[in-house]
Amino acid sequence: MRAPDRHRFVAARFAELAESTPDWDAPTPVTGWVARDAVAHLVEWFRGFLATGGIELAARANVDTDPVHAWRAYTSAVQALLDAPTTANPEFTHPLAGTQRLQDAIDTFYTADVF
Repeated sequence: MRAPDRHRFVAARFAELAESTPDWDAPTPVTGWVARDAVAHLVEWFRGFLATGGIELAARANVDTDPVHAWRAYTSAVQALLDAPTTANPEFTHPLAGTQRLQDAIDTFYTADVF
């Protein structure tokens, strides 16, 4: 499966789980986190990862007030980046992750984390 297709599949499955979450303040297995914090983690850490490599994602929604909308907006922005013809082969350099194709970086670090 190609990186854009894998992200589409994994992000959609996470969205299904998010949409069925009855209590965003329910505790998680991570000490001190509630369900909302899992979405916040995914949308914030990767935004910083991309920014360190010079890529800014415009999509930003409030996880505190609407985690499902925040997730959908964010993954749409990531998917658009993956689907862009110019994203297929450009190099992405991160000071800790090295240099690799942008699609590979997204697939390895972000999509795997969402999964």
